[in-house]
Amino acid sequence: LNGDATDNALQFLDIDTEGSTADVAIGLYSDQGGILFADQDDGSGTNAQLTSGVGRRAAAGDGEQYDGRDGELLAGNYYLAVAPGGSTFGAAFTVTADQINTGDFTVNLRTNTNGTALTPAVAPAVPIDRDLGQILAPGVGGADVTIPRQGVAWWRFEVCGPISNPANFLDLDFSLSNVAADTEVFIFDSNGALVVQNDDADRDGAAPFYTRSQLSFGNTGPRSSFDPLAQDFAGQDGDLPAGTYYMAVGLFNTEPLPTQDRWHLRSASGSSLPVVVDFYTDLSQCGGGCPACAADYDQSGGVDGDDIGAFFSDWQIGAPCGDVDGSGGVDGDDIGFFFERWQAGGCL
Repeated sequence: LNGDATDNALQFLDIDTEGSTADVAIGLYSDQGGILFADQDDGSGTNAQLTSGVGRRAAAGDGEQYDGRDGELLAGNYYLAVAPGGSTFGAAFTVTADQINTGDFTVNLRTNTNGTALTPAVAPAVPIDRDLGQILAPGVGGADVTIPRQGVAWWRFEVCGPISNPANFLDLDFSLSNVAADTEVFIFDSNGALVVQNDDADRDGAAPFYTRSQLSFGNTGPRSSFDPLAQDFAGQDGDLPAGTYYMAVGLFNTEPLPTQDRWHLRSASGSSLPVVVDFYTDLSQCGGGCPACAADYDQSGGVDGDDIGAFFSDWQIGAPCGDVDGSGGVDGDDIGFFFERWQAGGCL
């Protein structure tokens, strides 16, 4: 390598065996014989893949994205061993080769350590069960997701209306995660820029320490967490504009790029533990403005029971849209005004 394949340098080295007819494994060694990285099937099909330095580049077929997850490399000399799939790689250039998966292979190396420009990043590939779509009241419950060693797990979600104080809130609760999971959470926008991150949500920093994360946007509440050791949800992370977001969760210590972009993270954690992320919100309608017709309060295009819930969700917290009679304040008169129109099946 002529230059460093590192995050700070914004440079990378990708190696794969795409185009091979054989099932092969690869191992990268230092010039002293130490095994650095090895892989068998992170590429498409049974192809191998190693990716170092800054990410993120599109995957080949059904393989993993080239996101730099294998670590960083300094300028210098390296040795790449290619062996049949099922082979193992050890210290001192030791390779124990499988004797069955023989055949022809291809090795591809790509890097920008030679002065080539860094191409724009691609968005994270999110599993379908963690692509949550629009987050609307009351929210989306989480399921166990195991964070890989030295890796992160990704979610995608959409906020179809602005989250702001005092109108509404969006809370992300990690309380039901494994008690040993020292989580770190990162929210990126649709351009790959880091919006907010959180490590620990301790209550006043007092023992027993709470090592799981928490995010709270919009209304300052406060609202209690499921875990009494965690701080209350009180909009401490500010407002969140409408848009599409990508959420990454890693275990301590996970760090973003110094430039905080490219949806890039690097985890140094040797742990692998399950986490649960629950989304809570009272955002019941899309769009940035209040409903033009009070009866269709959730702006769904029809008048039904959902409009009542949406109206009272805003009215109870004094949200500006709850002032349906236009008096300049949210009060009891708005209830009568709303129901008059709702019972009529539309606006007068």
